[in-house]
Amino acid sequence: MEHCTDQGQPTEPHYGRFLREADMLMPIIAQRMHLLPQNVTDWETFFEIQTMHGVVDMLFVVPNTDALAKREAVGLPAVTDSAQVATLLGLTALGAIHGQACSGASAASLASFVPVSSNHLKRRVLPELVSSGWITKLDGDTWVASYEYETPLKQIIAVEVKRSEWRRALSQAIPHTDFADAAFVALDAGRLPSVTKLKPAFSYAGIGLIAVTSRADQGSYSDSPELAIIIRPQYHCQSGLIRAVVAERVAALRAAGIPSGPVGHVFGRFITTSAGSTDPRMLHSRL
Repeated sequence: MEHCTDQGQPTEPHYGRFLREADMLMPIIAQRMHLLPQNVTDWETFFEIQTMHGVVDMLFVVPNTDALAKREAVGLPAVTDSAQVATLLGLTALGAIHGQACSGASAASLASFVPVSSNHLKRRVLPELVSSGWITKLDGDTWVASYEYETPLKQIIAVEVKRSEWRRALSQAIPHTDFADAAFVALDAGRLPSVTKLKPAFSYAGIGLIAVTSRADQGSYSDSPELAIIIRPQYHCQSGLIRAVVAERVAALRAAGIPSGPVGHVFGRFITTSAGSTDPRMLHSRL
C-alpha cells in the first residue's frame, strides 16, 4: 500500500519505535504463528506469570485438557504454592496414591521432595492439601494423593519483552529455560543492536531473539509481518517442580477467566499501553 504526503506524492511506509513495552504485546500475539510449532493449534496466551525466579512477561501455552477436565469433574483447584506442588509430585513419585497398593507416604519420606521443614510440611502444607481435596490422611503419619498428579500444561513458550535493554532481557529470560520448552527475548526492531554483537550471548544461553516492528501509521497488525525471528532458541523437554509451579499458576488464571497475573508498577505508576492501543493483559479472553 502506498503512503502519500499532503502533496499527493508517494512516500515509504513510516516505521516508528514503540513508545512502551506494552505496545509490543499485540503485534507479538498477532504474529505468534511465526514463533509456535505449526503442528499445534490450541495455544493460549497469558501474561505476568510469577515463576520461582521472577515474573515472565508472556507465555504461550497448550493446556493439558484431559488433566484439567479430570480436576474439574471432582472440584480440584489449581495448586499455586510451590511446597504443595512439590508434595504432590513427591506423593506421585512414591506411588502414594489412593487406591494403589502403597500404604501411604510419611512426612519424613517426603522430605527429599519438598523444600520446607518437616514441621512446616506437617502443620501447614499437608493440612491445606487435605482441605482442598488433593490428598487424604491415613492412620498415623501417612498421606496419599487422591489422584495421580499431572501437570496442567502440555507445552510452554516464554517471551521476555523489552524495547532496548537486551542484556537485562537476556538475563531475565535465561531462568525461563528451567520451565519452558523454548524462551525468547522480544526487542523493538527500531532499537535492535547489531545481530553480530548479540548472537554469541543468545546462542550460548539457548535463548531466541525476536525483532518486533512498529508501524506507526498502520492501525492493524495483520497486513504484513511485524515479527521476525533473528536467532532461534534451543528447544527443551522440561519437567519437574519449576515447570509444574508455573503451569499451576497459569491454570489458576485460566480457571478464573483472566489472562494476566498482577501487572507491576514502575516508580509507583501502572504502565499500560500508549494512547489508542489495546492492552491484552486487560482482556478477559484467551487470545
